[in-house]
Amino acid sequence: MVRHRLPLNSCLEGHWVITGASHGIGAALARAVRRRWPAARISLVDVDEGPARALAVELGGADAFCVDLTQLALLPSLLERLRAAHGPIDVLVNNAGVMWVGEATEFGAERTAALLGLDLMAPIRLAQLVGAEMRSRGVGAVVNVASLAGVAPLRGCSVYCAAKAGIANFSETLRVELLPHGINVLTVYPGPVRTRLEQEARRGLKSTWASQVAPVGSADGLVEELCGALEQGKARVIYPRSYELAWRFPRLASWVTARFSPPTQATVDVATSHSPVAPPRVPIAPRTAGQGPARRWRTPDTPG
Repeated sequence: MVRHRLPLNSCLEGHWVITGASHGIGAALARAVRRRWPAARISLVDVDEGPARALAVELGGADAFCVDLTQLALLPSLLERLRAAHGPIDVLVNNAGVMWVGEATEFGAERTAALLGLDLMAPIRLAQLVGAEMRSRGVGAVVNVASLAGVAPLRGCSVYCAAKAGIANFSETLRVELLPHGINVLTVYPGPVRTRLEQEARRGLKSTWASQVAPVGSADGLVEELCGALEQGKARVIYPRSYELAWRFPRLASWVTARFSPPTQATVDVATSHSPVAPPRVPIAPRTAGQGPARRWRTPDTPG
């Protein structure tokens, strides 16, 4: 019989691996882990080595690992390095990802493969490898950061939506498979999260009344929900909570977003967590006065 909830307080004091850990949601989570579980050992995985190392020093009891997660053949050796530094992995957080805004027909094969490689294939492979280890030990937790963009269509984000729908369904199914073995799998569905990246992503979309009134959360608010859900062994987090109706009624949410989501006005490269690949350049529409320079390589937040 599958248990619906599985409290895992003991493993939360162990070894955490957080991908896309340098900025935004990943960095906020690392700091929250240190506050809640002071004895936890933390591995920060990100392509942006400088900020990751600085955060490791700030936290103490943490190490930074600079790696290209899209190189799937190298992931087993990465995990060996993580275990050598901090022991068996107790909590895996698949947070790394990119969000490139643009019409579907503007994405070539290389650009599409790059996004799917980081947002879908890398977290799946990490969860497979770490999940097998956790299953042999009978304890652990896997957190997969999906998006409400995987539930309802978001104009200008077709490939991103496909990747997030894929990781969400993988994560929900993985929970069914691993929960009987004592392993919790938590799927996180963020909507818009207020960060610099969320603001930059909006550059690729025209401002409408709907985009202006849509609820926006904070990285700190999201990670508080995430940590609380892990303590209680919950299956998923939907944040901000006002978007829970979108998850419960996806057909209605699809109708709303198809009708009211803002159209694209530019193609914008946004790294939501970890961006090891330089996608083919696509022209960005001219900006209006007062807009700052584009920031192509940053780490995480997950605008819905």
